[in-house]
Amino acid sequence: MKSAVYLAKVGDYDPEILDDALSAGLSEIAFPVSASLTTDSSLLLKPNLLAPSSPESAVCTQAEIVASTIRVLRSRGYGELSAGDGPALHSTLAAARACGILDLLGDLDVPLLPFSENVSAPYPGGRVLREIPLARPVVDSDAVISLARLKTHGLTRFSGVCKNLFGCVAGTIKASMHFRYHRRETFERMLADIVAYLRPPLSLLDGIISMEGRGPRAGKPRRTGFILLGPDPVAVDATACRLVGIEPERVLHLRYAAEAGAGVLEDSRIEVIGADPADLALRDFLTAPEPVAPTGPAPGTLVGLLRRLVLPVPRIDGRRCNTCGDCVEICPTSALESRSPAAPTADANRCIGCRCCEEVCPSDAIRVQRGLSGWRATI
Repeated sequence: MKSAVYLAKVGDYDPEILDDALSAGLSEIAFPVSASLTTDSSLLLKPNLLAPSSPESAVCTQAEIVASTIRVLRSRGYGELSAGDGPALHSTLAAARACGILDLLGDLDVPLLPFSENVSAPYPGGRVLREIPLARPVVDSDAVISLARLKTHGLTRFSGVCKNLFGCVAGTIKASMHFRYHRRETFERMLADIVAYLRPPLSLLDGIISMEGRGPRAGKPRRTGFILLGPDPVAVDATACRLVGIEPERVLHLRYAAEAGAGVLEDSRIEVIGADPADLALRDFLTAPEPVAPTGPAPGTLVGLLRRLVLPVPRIDGRRCNTCGDCVEICPTSALESRSPAAPTADANRCIGCRCCEEVCPSDAIRVQRGLSGWRATI
């Protein structure tokens, strides 16, 4: 049987249009697919609250997407709903307030649950994680619903409903996981383990306004005009990738999640229902720069200058840097050192190329690059 993905052409965030599209989508994919999910189940909505950012920036999940999901699920009898996320640096409350989600949740009487405490979830089948640190509200809920925005990503190429589930790990421990699994393949296998463990019964990807270029925070908003939803998170993301010209097979966490049985990747095994993908496909979508994180063990003889030539390090534009210190705080290896009021400096020998600094920078002042030009941090 093919995995069903519902595709709808949606040009803006008008509540009535969104509600109609989501209602039609749930009917078309026969939600819920599993009989274990009932109207008595507790459902945790997981938006992407990367950082306190305005709705216009296209950094976080659009508030109207969350609100529409709540309304449509309630119309189908699902009453025990909550929402939550665990930003790596800033508080859940601050991020939700900035993007407008907090106010809409209040209007709809849905609690926002901060992810402040992790509990260990045993996962014997994991390739990398045999125990997964998950926020308590995630473990306490019957199911997680991933509500993500389509974005490019400097480390993983693409950020969608699967990458969004990394936010189910609370707070700063995510940075330590970047350090522990700093090889890109290992990091993305770790992401795949989380997807395979959680297996959300519903995933919704907002492609109405996406982020292209240097995502997940420093890219540019782009009106792409569609939404995708389905019970298979891998198939939803794979379909989105094909719509914007990204080869899903090159998004490693999608490939690894498919190998783990968490969904399907091949186009021939996905049934797209609703709009014709050919009518919504984009040929000029700006993808993220090629990932530069290490992909294998560095030879032991690489030291000093030679190391700096081949390993990725952050380059900080002192003209853009606002000296907020977010990059210093998030760095899992202490490779960045604060020099306020000047821009931070970088230690090339400590950098692992995880791009956490680049991801959290609010002023687009950081590039993680290979080569000698990148090792001296400030320009």
